[in-house]
Amino acid sequence: MPSGESPSGATAEGSGVSTSPPSSPRPAPPPDPRTSEDTWLRVTKAGRDLGVVELLAGKPWSVVLHSSHADALALENLVVAHGAKPLSLSMHLPPKQKGERGPYGSSLIAPGDALYPMAVKDHLQSEGFTADGGLTAFEDPAPPAGASKLEVSRDGAKVGTLDLTSNPAKLDLVDRQGNALFLESFWKSLEGEDPLVVSYLATTGGKPARVTVSAKKGTPEYAKLVRVAFMVRYAVVQLVVVP
Repeated sequence: MPSGESPSGATAEGSGVSTSPPSSPRPAPPPDPRTSEDTWLRVTKAGRDLGVVELLAGKPWSVVLHSSHADALALENLVVAHGAKPLSLSMHLPPKQKGERGPYGSSLIAPGDALYPMAVKDHLQSEGFTADGGLTAFEDPAPPAGASKLEVSRDGAKVGTLDLTSNPAKLDLVDRQGNALFLESFWKSLEGEDPLVVSYLATTGGKPARVTVSAKKGTPEYAKLVRVAFMVRYAVVQLVVVP
């Protein structure tokens, strides 16, 4: 029955006139569980942040690069070549009889299917990339006006201070123990990115949407974006911002 029409009533006895009960609003149909939702996959290789693969419902998958490294360009070429094509996914196939578990095999998954993001992730990994999760949801309603230093703590204890006024920026560690060394490794990776590009999810119109921000070293925006990068990519630490 077309949406918006009221159901037809019975014929009144002896009158030949069709009557219908008053129409009432219909609830919206539940979402199709086989239809994919907007999905974002953060892609790395050998610890290097390459970018974000974006799968928006009803559109070919695309990529937002965070790097000009050769691996990032290879990722871009892969997305261009496969962005609108079905992908094979290894999975349990439908059973022959109800109540049985289907045999393990592969199935072609079309764009728009709820399983398509999983097929994309599987394909990326088969090509040597790591798709280790989605984007971090991040809201920053009152960012600081500036950031000359970041005092970094983890598990309630200070592990280092990053001086962003130095050229290049200088990281001082409190010791050479585990958490401080993890911080050092993260910073070495981050400072190798120029421009620094950070993506995260923010709520727009009640829905999550990707936000991507970039800044080059030496610009006024770089120090502030370093702070955002810590909060988005290394959320296990706590920051005290020195203006």
